[in-house]
Amino acid sequence: MVVFIDESQDRERFVLEAIVADEVVSLNATVGRFRTISRHLKVDVREYHEFDLHRDHPRVLTRVLEEMSLWKRKKRRSVPRKDIRVVATYYLKAPSEGRGTALAHNRMLTVYRETFRSLVWALPLTPQDTVDVVCDRFEGCTTLEPTLEAILLTRAAGTVRFADSVLEKPLQLADLTTGTIRRHLAGDPNEDRFRFIAPLLYHLGVVAVRQ
Repeated sequence: MVVFIDESQDRERFVLEAIVADEVVSLNATVGRFRTISRHLKVDVREYHEFDLHRDHPRVLTRVLEEMSLWKRKKRRSVPRKDIRVVATYYLKAPSEGRGTALAHNRMLTVYRETFRSLVWALPLTPQDTVDVVCDRFEGCTTLEPTLEAILLTRAAGTVRFADSVLEKPLQLADLTTGTIRRHLAGDPNEDRFRFIAPLLYHLGVVAVRQ
């Protein structure tokens, strides 16, 4: 099993989300098909990040999320795909933490650890599974690797590492879905793309983190 994790936050919430699949090939192929969509819409996109697409290329964002969520079958029929699952947890920030969009660094590490713990326990795992977890890199993230791996090992054999989405393209899928889920939770009246993620959603839960 492969798990690709990204985070997204605003003034009120911190969201940690995972794209889960049995193997990485289909995830890479999905990102590859995004290139065709971008060329068709005459937009040059080097990396697929929700924040940038939501701001600059909303049509591309809509189309790539639709492509991610559906299998194309014969006679132009599309059905929800079953090889990808989405697992997400989120933390509602205390009023004292809402002065800026991002949590303070040490608090960010704490919240990341606890939302990761909840996310791991929500994964559709069996004791026989071996899991490769790849998290999107951020400043100071590598200090978390031993702790996160220890959390993972309470449920299944596997490894945890941080990487750049340029090299690990499925992280771009995690980025797209995490940002969309966060906007959905915020009640953004202009955000209707969550409908593409909903059929893939295995778990979405809130986490309490002590101050």
